[in-house]
Formats: sequence, structure tokens, C-alpha cells
Amino acid sequence: GIRDRSPSRGLGDVYKRQIQKGGVGKTTIAVNLAYLLAEDNYPEKGKSIPRQSFSVTVMDSDPQGNSTLTLLTRDKDIDLNLDPSQTTAAFYGWQEDADGDVTLGNNTPDPQAITIEPVFDAYYSGLIKVIPSHPDALSDVEQLDPNKVYEVAERIRNYADNCDSDVLIIDCSPQLGVRQLVAMLAADHIITPIKSDSYSEKGLSSFTETFLAVREANELCQLHVVPNMIDLKSPENQKIIDSMRNDLGDFMTTNQIPYSNSINKAITSGRPPWRKPPSGNDASVGRQFRIALSEVLARCGLIAE
Repeated sequence: GIRDRSPSRGLGDVYKRQIQKGGVGKTTIAVNLAYLLAEDNYPEKGKSIPRQSFSVTVMDSDPQGNSTLTLLTRDKDIDLNLDPSQTTAAFYGWQEDADGDVTLGNNTPDPQAITIEPVFDAYYSGLIKVIPSHPDALSDVEQLDPNKVYEVAERIRNYADNCDSDVLIIDCSPQLGVRQLVAMLAADHIITPIKSDSYSEKGLSSFTETFLAVREANELCQLHVVPNMIDLKSPENQKIIDSMRNDLGDFMTTNQIPYSNSINKAITSGRPPWRKPPSGNDASVGRQFRIALSEVLARCGLIAE
């Protein structure tokens, strides 16, 4: 697999998904990045085009657990009533004593990465795993001493170095807090979706300032902003995107992900939008979605566009 062997970094490739505003499709992008990385081919004009595949672990760091639910709930045999030590909370040293008091200690994390079995096709069989979220425990970790965020980030990087996946994707909740700061410090790349509205434009400015501050401690971390859920026929939407692109420069991807219900339908069906969609507009949307994510991964040095 692809590894970052810079002397100042760990060997694992760690990718973080995060944004400061909800409803922008962060989990949809995180899950589909995993699907795309795990593919050893992709459909193009009725042909199957081969390419290198990568094994992926998705770390769900959002108390809502959307990545966990998206990847696991179609497997009827999965028990999601997990001990926090078997979830993402383990990296924070989460532990509960006999009296029910929660502490965030220094115990070595040993979470349970669950292999995702394909429900639609076998092309990524055995290549995608998820470290589940735990709603209560991940809410508790916001109590973490801010001075310990570097220690937790290093635990995540060590896990990425030593686990059996080529790539670790961290899916975070929208609000900036301890979990988001930890992920930004651990990540090689931050992949952030943005919608074409004034609220996202204002939030992105604040987020970019945070990213630049974090990069003083994580010098090699790169930011990739992906326009998502865009009405490609709206001049007003494109005007906002052009304004953002003017501010962000090379941080923003060239390709945009269109708004379409076909993307949500694909996720519900347990497949990427570009896999076996009907002909016509749905197939076109799926192709645009794949091309946009392929650009992101190419910028990360993982796959060719």
C-alpha cells in the first residue's frame, strides 16, 4: 500500500474528514472514499477499468455514529452494543470505574475494527473495516485535558502505523472541539466538503484559520475542500463557489459533486453512486461523484484520476 515515510511522520496514511457546519455530506463522502479506495476497478462507458485497491479502516469519531450506521446496520448479525473500549473512545483512554465515574486515562487502545461485508457486490470484500462510534463515551471525551490532545493524536497515528489497513479515515462531527482537534493533529490530509451557501462560506473562513493554526504543529498536513451538493445549473450557486475558490485557491478541488437524490438512494442501497446505477441522469451523477472523489485521492497521492 501507499505509506508516508517522511522521517517526521508515522508510516500510516491518515485522512480526516471534517467541517464546521452540519448537513454538508461529510459521512457520505467519508464512506464513499472508503468504497473508492477499496475498488480494484471502476466502470467507465460500459467497461471495467482496473486500478490499484487499498485496504481501509474508517474510524467513526462522531457521537451520532453515522458512518457506523451506514456501514454496519445492513449486516443483521452485527451487535452494536459495544463496550466503549472497543470503539473510537478507546484512543482517549476512556474508562469507567465501579461507581460509574468516567476517566480518560493512559491505557493502550485496542479497539474492535469490524470488517464490512459487501451487501451489493463483492468488489471490496474484506478491504473495508470500521471502528465504531459510541454516543455516550465520545461525548464524554470532550472533557479531555486540552494538553493531552497531542498524546491522543499520537495514539491514532501509532494505530495507523501498525494496523493492517493501508489507509485510516477519521469521520468527525461538524462542531469544532476536542475530537476534531485530535483528528486534525493526527491527519496527513483533511478533506472538507462545502456547500454553496453564505453560511458555509462564513464557516469555512473560520475553519481555514483553525487549520492554519493547527498546521504549525502538524506541518505536513494538507487541506482539500470539496464543493458538495451543488446545483450545477444555478448561476447563483456557481457565483458563491467561484468566490470561495478565489479565497481558497489550491485548497479547493476542481471538480464538484452535484446535488441529487440518486446519491442518497445509492447509500441506502449499500453501494457507491457510481456502481450499477440506472442509465441517464443517475449514471451521470454517479460518474461525476466518482471523478470528484478520485481528484481528492489523487491530491492525496493515492490513485490516479
